Amino acid sequence: MTGQKDFLRDLKLSPNVGYVTYGNNSNSQIRGYGILTNGNFSISNVAYVADRKHNLISVAQLSDSDRRVEFCKKYNYVMTEDRKECLIKSLRNKNMYPLDINMIIGKPQLCLLTKVVPGVSWLWHRRFAHLNFRYVNDLVSGEMVIGLPLLKFKNDHLYAAYECGESKVTMDPNSLIPPLRSSSQKKGIDHNFSAPYTPQQNNVVERHNRTLIEAARSMLNFANQPLYLWAKAVSTAYFTQNQSIINRRLNMTPYEEMNGRKPTISFLHVFRCRCFIKNNRDQVTKFQPKADGAIFLGYSSK
Repeated sequence: MTGQKDFLRDLKLSPNVGYVTYGNNSNSQIRGYGILTNGNFSISNVAYVADRKHNLISVAQLSDSDRRVEFCKKYNYVMTEDRKECLIKSLRNKNMYPLDINMIIGKPQLCLLTKVVPGVSWLWHRRFAHLNFRYVNDLVSGEMVIGLPLLKFKNDHLYAAYECGESKVTMDPNSLIPPLRSSSQKKGIDHNFSAPYTPQQNNVVERHNRTLIEAARSMLNFANQPLYLWAKAVSTAYFTQNQSIINRRLNMTPYEEMNGRKPTISFLHVFRCRCFIKNNRDQVTKFQPKADGAIFLGYSSK
């Protein structure tokens, strides 16, 4: 828990959360919960107690979040459960073991964030329907969504599905149709002209359509799926882009514009990943499976 409101990200305030009771039977009201992070290590469900002068951390809470906590004579360590990576190393101070963490206060500066490990970087790239890494980093630095790790995402190798899905065709300038002169043009009306099969040269709607098609093409290529699933792929790309493409004029995603709140994207999955559906059939015997295997092909519209 902490009394420093600025320490917490995605703080959700509520007047009726509850109270904290101390050893002397006094108590303080909890005003809400948020996330404390340094960009590489995060602690969720941190209570905001307005009159709290000192910060307290629960070792049990760290353990429940798949973190391993160890103490020795001089240091305390917070590590991953398999002990392969040390997340925080803190120096003992007399009889106390403070948590040495340089928290991010205010909007994160992308250049100061830790580079994400390659596997996580590409996982979120695929969850966002193969969204360009630059746009993913814009979501981080602008705090546009909830649930995305505060890390710097980087494209560290050539990606076949992306190249097959989003490579551009270079047009010969001599092949373009020249603009026509008309009386309407003299009155200030603009006409958009484009060569055949090049929607990227024509209007905003066509450019949005190109973005959807390129994402769907990349998804189908990566999943090695037949083309008759194109509608499912386009629908999935449409769903994810509403929560990840930033409207530069409004500085928010379409989801936030429509719903008045930032989207929570922690539930996103990779198109065509393996999933399981709970078996709700009646009279399931003791040894029958409780779930049926399936393939994820999109999100519900409800």
